[in-house]
Amino acid sequence: MPRKTVITDYEVRIAVRPGWLAQTEEERLKTKKRNAESIVSAINRHIDDVQQAWVHAETEAVCSFCGWAWTEAKDSPHNGGCCGEDCEIMEAIDANTAEHEPAQGEE
Repeated sequence: MPRKTVITDYEVRIAVRPGWLAQTEEERLKTKKRNAESIVSAINRHIDDVQQAWVHAETEAVCSFCGWAWTEAKDSPHNGGCCGEDCEIMEAIDANTAEHEPAQGEE
């Protein structure tokens, strides 16, 4: 039987203005959060038939050293060499692995 998609619920999603006047990414996100919280407060005060309104933050995994998007498995200790610090971690893991692997012909 072919796959079928059915509607199970409806939601209203609101995109918050990006905070154009902010100078940094951190300031932009603070402005968006503040605006979102204000919108949620207004919705809860003035709109009927709202079960719940809340602020939801989108997240993404990034390298803690350089901020590059995380491309490796979730539990990987490195990000494939996205920056110098990440390369150092990769090299240390490779060196540690090489120490514990039997030399060819020793198996």
